[in-house]
Amino acid sequence: MTFNSLLLNRVSITSDKLKGSLISAFNALTVRYSYAYTGVALIFAFIGYGVLLLFPVLVVAGLVNAYHAASPEAWDWQAIVIWLAISLLSMFVAYRSMQVRCSVPKGLNLLPEKAPELYKLIRQTEQHFKRPKIDSVVITGNYELNIIKIPKWPLPVWSRNVLVIGLPVMQCHSPESFSCLLTRRIGQFSKRNNIVTNWIYQLRSIWPQYLSAYKDQAVTGTEPLRLFLSVYTKIYNLASAVPSQLDDLKADSYAMELYNDEIVREMITADCVYRSYMQKQYWPAINKVADIKKGVCLEPYKQLGTSARTYFTAEKIKTVVKSEFEREQAWRDESASLSRRLHNIGNDFPLMKQLQGENAAVKFLGESADSVVNLNDKLWATQRKRDPA
Repeated sequence: MTFNSLLLNRVSITSDKLKGSLISAFNALTVRYSYAYTGVALIFAFIGYGVLLLFPVLVVAGLVNAYHAASPEAWDWQAIVIWLAISLLSMFVAYRSMQVRCSVPKGLNLLPEKAPELYKLIRQTEQHFKRPKIDSVVITGNYELNIIKIPKWPLPVWSRNVLVIGLPVMQCHSPESFSCLLTRRIGQFSKRNNIVTNWIYQLRSIWPQYLSAYKDQAVTGTEPLRLFLSVYTKIYNLASAVPSQLDDLKADSYAMELYNDEIVREMITADCVYRSYMQKQYWPAINKVADIKKGVCLEPYKQLGTSARTYFTAEKIKTVVKSEFEREQAWRDESASLSRRLHNIGNDFPLMKQLQGENAAVKFLGESADSVVNLNDKLWATQRKRDPA
């Protein structure tokens, strides 16, 4: 090995150590100054509400100021014209924004009669936490399990609760692990001990909904709001990253109410490992094959269950779990790292077992499992043709 190679390797190692030290220091700061980070996120959250309320407020303010300017003792025709113009323009923008409606996340709307076991699990979990009430379930092709609040009004004060379940989550996890995952999410949104951070967490999905609605529906007059949200959503995601991580940690604590320490520890480990596997291994491999074998009909969701079982042998699990456990968390991540999540529930070591028996998709989707898998494969193929990248 040449001197230059040795020098480059040493610089790389030093750079990695420095990066790791900086990330570790930042994580320590987030714990120590969590209230400060939450306070900053709250300020940005109120800014969003303030802008959505700005035009209705300007309507009232413009009419009031025009009325005062028209009084005999303070007659000012220029002020009257200006304030009436502001009021009319604001009224137009406010009226047009009220015509924009946020839509349900794209995916398969799963009715109760199509998956009675899944809905039974949801209702049992709801009964324990009392809230939130899940209004509908949508199955997507992503690795995700979240509750998305769909605002019913131009201002996010009253919403429908949509449980979004990624099919890969059900295909990778055992029924018990999936049940634990569902419990942590519903418990998180019950907001018994995390009202503020969960509100901040919710808005991370609400603001992009408004932006998408303004873009997709392209209602004339909403351009100022669309322009604002295109910048604001990115800033808000940065400002709310730390409180969202804290809320994600609280979600695991809710899972401890219904499941023992070992089950929760295994769920946390598997969740982080499978998420990383889908992002870094599975989909890159599928897309690479699709690029090489053009015209070949791939079925990534039909293959996923078998692929995950084959990939995660006992020896492979040890390797990937160790790698995921040692991975430092990026400060902009919405979810906490594996090590932080385990430490939060009082554990220092990860735990993951090979999947034995049926997966959660077979258990909770029942007779609808095959049709859900086939539909997702067709949707993926359609999307792939439309957007090969």
